[in-house]
This record gives sequence, C-alpha cells and structure tokens, in this order.
Amino acid sequence: MGRADGSKDCLATSAETYDAVQAAISEVAPHWAGGQPVTLNGLFGRWRDLVNEVEESYSWCAPELTNEIGATWRRLAVGLGNDAVPEA
Repeated sequence: MGRADGSKDCLATSAETYDAVQAAISEVAPHWAGGQPVTLNGLFGRWRDLVNEVEESYSWCAPELTNEIGATWRRLAVGLGNDAVPEA
C-alpha cells in the first residue's frame, strides 16, 4: 500500500508509530476483561462503536452528548480493567 505521492518515508514512520503504540497498550492493558488481547485497532473499533451509539442517542442535545462522551470514555477504561478511572 502506498501513498499517491509515492512517499514511503511516511509509511515507515506510521508503521513504527503503530508498533510503538501497540507495545505501550500491551504493557498497560494487555487483555480485555474477557481475556482477548487488546489491540490498537480493537480500541479504535470499540471507541467508534461507543461514539456512534452515543451520538445516535443524544443527537438532539449537545450538552447531554458532551456529558455522555465523558462517561463513555470512563466505561471504555473500566472495560480495560483500569481501576484508576477519573471521575467526571
């Protein structure tokens, strides 16, 4: 997979960055509550699903949406087994 401008340096940096972030995730939260390994793509997928659910529920009310996004972030962190979840 390449960029339209043919640059490969950006792809190498992106792959290196992805690997570094994945390594950090593995150190902090190696497994979901059910035992499956946590991946960066899995985090993105869960976040996308939660945001879509919340946006659908609160599309009519911006202040409620803002509050729910904070609560959603805390639910995601708890799902990773993080006991130090900040309160709103």
